[in-house]
Amino acid sequence: MADGRRTNTKDRYIHLGLMIIGVMYVAALWGVTLGRAGSGERAFQWMPFSIIIEYANAKTTIGGLLKNLLGSFAAYIPLGILLPCLFPQLSLKKAVLVGFLMSLGRELIQYAAAIGVADIDDLILNTLGTLAGAGIYYGLLLNEAKQRWRDRYD
Repeated sequence: MADGRRTNTKDRYIHLGLMIIGVMYVAALWGVTLGRAGSGERAFQWMPFSIIIEYANAKTTIGGLLKNLLGSFAAYIPLGILLPCLFPQLSLKKAVLVGFLMSLGRELIQYAAAIGVADIDDLILNTLGTLAGAGIYYGLLLNEAKQRWRDRYD
């Protein structure tokens, strides 16, 4: 009984810590978007992976290409991991949908506030990053947690 309470209390502290990390993470993502100086122009780039085309036409460097592609992808991996940690009933599809909707919201606000260029590439890469993060959680972390549970109680 005492162990159950201790584990329950421990789980609550872990969940609270993850909630704090999640709030800080989301605030940072939104802060990056809203903290930029607006150009005053509303622009939306609709052509998927136009940054690759710009690179092929020598309009951007390899550094610019990698920063755009990897940065947009990697920025949402933590979201894909945090969502199922915080909301265990959330399926992979729903976790990815939340990532998509959050990215869409950021791009629409970016467009409405004339902050940089709202970009379909960012939406695609952010969503893929969420998928990768959720895949990490469901594929690795969840299986490891199940194994620890089995080792402890079998």
